[in-house]
Amino acid sequence: MRMREIKFRGKRKDNGEWVYGCLCCIDNEPVIVEGSMKWVDGSELYCNTFHFVIPETIGP
Repeated sequence: MRMREIKFRGKRKDNGEWVYGCLCCIDNEPVIVEGSMKWVDGSELYCNTFHFVIPETIGP
């Protein structure tokens, strides 16, 4: 069974532009990851691009 990847949107903290992708946290700060993500050894996450976002703007 394939699962659908859930996408989120949020406004970037640095310039206020909307970004779309997967929602994650870095040091308890929400980020939107654009592009693909890859788990390495089950403990490290590598991604192409991520942006810190304003928490109040996060939504589906």
